[in-house]
Amino acid sequence: MFSMAMSVAKKSFLIILISIAIASFFWVRHLRRRLTAIQGAVITRNSDPRKQLPIADVEITASDGISVVKSKSDASGLFTIKLRKPLLRGQIIALQFRHPNYDPLELSANTPGQIAVASLAPVVRAKPIPDNLPKQTIGNVRVRYSIKTASVVTIGSAVRAFEAINEGNAPCAAHLQCSPDGKWRAATASTSLDAGEGNEFRNARASCIAGPCPFTRIDSTGLDHDGRTISVSGTSWSDTATFLVEAEVVHPMTTDVVRNSLVML
Repeated sequence: MFSMAMSVAKKSFLIILISIAIASFFWVRHLRRRLTAIQGAVITRNSDPRKQLPIADVEITASDGISVVKSKSDASGLFTIKLRKPLLRGQIIALQFRHPNYDPLELSANTPGQIAVASLAPVVRAKPIPDNLPKQTIGNVRVRYSIKTASVVTIGSAVRAFEAINEGNAPCAAHLQCSPDGKWRAATASTSLDAGEGNEFRNARASCIAGPCPFTRIDSTGLDHDGRTISVSGTSWSDTATFLVEAEVVHPMTTDVVRNSLVML
């Protein structure tokens, strides 16, 4: 009778152990499948937003105290790191940024979904040039040229930079402009160019050249058609970004003429 009771107790204990092992296996498997992504951009540290250029091939190391994940930034400065979701809210994730041409940087992230912008300082810093020289504005510069009969003559090019000033990781709330996912406040800037009387723009294009470019959008519908005027706008839902619009300036010609053209500076 006693041996039968012992046998039943052993079987019950064995069943409990097996159940605990199975439950532990599925719980660990569930934790491993819970992943969270950290996205951001790596740019050059500079007080002038127009010089905050993207940095490629930066080695990024992320650690939550248990696991370590490494990644690299692409040509636009974008990086994405996937980690398992923290068990506790507010758990800090340490980020390290390394590049041979820039000083090391360490950041911490503890809010899922935020955009991490890392500004790296160059190892060799250019000496600032004192801005105390008198400035002179050149205006009304004209070029006199003559041409033979031709369909189109290129007379120059136009380039203009503009900025979308914004503050990263600011909740959208009731703001009129938001990020594509509706989480962050966005800002839009636009500019337009005039080729002048009798001139047209050709091969117009726009791009983001500085700031967190992976988190920007350009509306170039105003560049689709050749004409005297062109327009473009850029939107950033992270920090301030700088955009550049470029185009060739041409003058359609049908006869031999001599003209004075105003150079766009």
